[in-house]
Amino acid sequence: MNKYIALLAILTIIPFAASASSQKTSERKYQLAEEVDTIKLSELINAVSKNNEKKFLINAKSRAEVVAYGIDANNLTYDQFLSILDNNYMAAVESNGYINIVPIQNVRWMTVPEIKDGDKVDNDLLWVTKIINTGSLKATKLIPILRPLVMQRAHFAGYSDANSIIMTAPYGSIKRIEHLISTLQKEKASLNK
Repeated sequence: MNKYIALLAILTIIPFAASASSQKTSERKYQLAEEVDTIKLSELINAVSKNNEKKFLINAKSRAEVVAYGIDANNLTYDQFLSILDNNYMAAVESNGYINIVPIQNVRWMTVPEIKDGDKVDNDLLWVTKIINTGSLKATKLIPILRPLVMQRAHFAGYSDANSIIMTAPYGSIKRIEHLISTLQKEKASLNK
């Protein structure tokens, strides 16, 4: 009888031990990805500021190092720098002649440029605010449909009185939402013919 109880105890423990072992392995792989090939943010900023004559301020809550592979800091363009920031949960916001490097969760509360139709934005990763008129489509009905397509850290809200959406996000995300709204307007118009 004691042999059966011991065997039952062993068979019960084995799956939990295997599960714990696999969790440690996957956690360790993730940690290694962050430990290998990190570059100091200050080194990247020094290179970009020399290449582009821009001045930077770094928010105290920004990461001191970024994960990046195969980066030649001496030949880094501003667009490449923005991409590195984006992939490391940071963003660049231009204000008062400086590029402010901030954690991505803080961007929507900052004063980012407001753009209008026809305004030129140099990079899809630059954060901007835009009021998007939804035309014949009800803005408040679009919000739940489109919200899953917008990054969590962005601001995305409808204003029913003006039938508009107010959005603060990277410019590329805003272009995508505008394109989808335009496509939905065309679909609605073709159904009403």
